[in-house]
Amino acid sequence: MVLFAATAILGACLLFLVQPLIAKLILPWFGGTSTVWSAALVFFQVCLLGGYAFAHWLTHHVPSRRQWIVHAMLLLAGCALMPIVPSAAWRPIGAGDPIWQIFLLLAVTVGLPSLLLSATSPLLQVWYMRRFGSEVPYWLFALSNAGSLVALLAYPLLLEPVFGSRTLAMGWSVAFVAFAAACIVVGRKSCFVALPHKTTSSEPQCVAPRTVQMLWWVLLSACGSALLVAASAQLSTNVAPIPLLWVVPLALYLLTFILTFSTRSVYRRSVFLPLVVASLGCMAWLYTNSETYQDIRYVIPLYLLSLFVICTMCHGELVYRRPTGRFLTRFYLLIAAGGALGGAFVGVVAPVIFATSLELPLLLSVIAALVTLLHWRRSGSDRTLWLVRIAMLAGAAALVRVLVIAEIKSRADSVVVARNFYGVLQVRDYHRDTEIATRRLVHGTISHGYQYTAAGYRDVAGAYYSTRSGVGRTLDAFEAMRVSRSNDRPPSGSMCSLWMPFPAMPSRYTC
Repeated sequence: MVLFAATAILGACLLFLVQPLIAKLILPWFGGTSTVWSAALVFFQVCLLGGYAFAHWLTHHVPSRRQWIVHAMLLLAGCALMPIVPSAAWRPIGAGDPIWQIFLLLAVTVGLPSLLLSATSPLLQVWYMRRFGSEVPYWLFALSNAGSLVALLAYPLLLEPVFGSRTLAMGWSVAFVAFAAACIVVGRKSCFVALPHKTTSSEPQCVAPRTVQMLWWVLLSACGSALLVAASAQLSTNVAPIPLLWVVPLALYLLTFILTFSTRSVYRRSVFLPLVVASLGCMAWLYTNSETYQDIRYVIPLYLLSLFVICTMCHGELVYRRPTGRFLTRFYLLIAAGGALGGAFVGVVAPVIFATSLELPLLLSVIAALVTLLHWRRSGSDRTLWLVRIAMLAGAAALVRVLVIAEIKSRADSVVVARNFYGVLQVRDYHRDTEIATRRLVHGTISHGYQYTAAGYRDVAGAYYSTRSGVGRTLDAFEAMRVSRSNDRPPSGSMCSLWMPFPAMPSRYTC
């Protein structure tokens, strides 16, 4: 039992250490933006799906005495790929959308090891049941998620400040070889035991899950995963794209898995229903007011708390609907499928089909409808029941209306809207028909330059190039040096005449 637990923890630690490690290694190659982290999240969610699919195939279609041999051969192949240091040949050349190049780089560098690490949790649970003849050891799943959380937090807080990225990559490679050896030993001891699963008086529970139940598994997992990627992107766009900020949402996401799968008493529908409603409203309010000044000391905790509450609801509902041991690998496979679909929609599909960041408001609307369906059948008198239903429908409709209006207004205020791998760019007019009317290039909530559109000020430099900016002061200094050397007044058409004193704009966008 100790060996099972140690192997599960080590595998989970390695899986969630490699994500920020490899993302940081390739981050400078692809522009240093948060979209690199979003792409990495999607890749590892697909790896998780592949690992769970492999575990499902291995335990259902390969004889038990051969399972450990197949897995051992793949683990040895993964060891042959060490160390996980990406080749400089993968550096992008030229412009364009690099997302598929990122996926290919990650697949070649860490694809097979990540897939095998992802298969560890369901495989160990099946082998544990076979060796000890026990019920489903869901505690192993919670334990592996706890190991993932520890590794994820240890990277930015303990490992990254002390060791270089290449040193960490070499250390990770050595640890993977040790994991492979432990996993082979566990498989060898388990696959030669032919103990039947325990049967209890609740045998009817072994009926195969219905299609509707399996759709709920996929949908709940997809909502949690999509919200993770969307919230991480929203935070990184509006704040600084630093690895620590990327890690925290993922850590909270893992924490919801740990809490809900460790015991059913953590998630109670009656308690979390009002919390989820408040979280949806909070995220909607933050999104619709993202262009106004908001103190990040409150914005970040509100986003993270809302993410935690909603993901706890999604994963708690999964626990309510989990099957018996016979269908364990199918359950994990469909959870992974939902996670990959949700992450791929936000990280890959949405940037192609949406001109603006429409995925977050759309996702909040879907979750509001999902919560309404989940709590449609509630106990109570007929009058109370219908009042609850009407209130839930009205709340979901109001949320959709607010988000749709905010999106329409955002488009109406924009002269041009364009989106690529690095985010949404908008050209907007501010303070129209006034003396200080400006046209700005905006990325998220950050202005990357503006021009005055009023006739008298069109030649006045602004933003990075205003007289008060570093660039402006440098140009003024050079101009003063030139004037002092020539001992002559500059001609009226020179650069100096363009640096007219102009009061700073009372806006958060002035850089």
